[in-house]
Amino acid sequence: MKPLLEQKIRSQESAEGALTERRKELGTEEKALENLERNEESLVERYASKRQQTLANELRSGEQIERRSAFLRGLALDIESARAGVVSQKVIVGRAEYAVSEATELVAKCRREVDILTKYRDKLEAKFNRELARLQELESDEIGNMLYLVRGRKS
Repeated sequence: MKPLLEQKIRSQESAEGALTERRKELGTEEKALENLERNEESLVERYASKRQQTLANELRSGEQIERRSAFLRGLALDIESARAGVVSQKVIVGRAEYAVSEATELVAKCRREVDILTKYRDKLEAKFNRELARLQELESDEIGNMLYLVRGRKS
């Protein structure tokens, strides 16, 4: 019984360690997502600002217009790339959240098993102690009876 309980306790400790690791991984992935989202927002703001500047400025030549248009297209591509990175990171965060939930369920399962075995051990120990006390009472009664009989013969 004791080795099984110790094994279950080790399993619980291992599961708790894994849960801690999964939570750290989730935190790291969430920070990466926040960074990607901030980058996307800054690109969108930059695009809007540059576009507004382009419309406000008087461009004199076709070459200037083409250069500005190419620059804005490049920014638009950067925005699309950033959005794709955000979507990809959201998938990674979702997987990390799932791993945390799985690890949490495993910890809960291990705790239940340890609790069950601990309660069972406590019940067995209480039963053993009751039986031991009963045997000691029987022994005491027997010793008392023997003393009574021995004293009764002497008289």
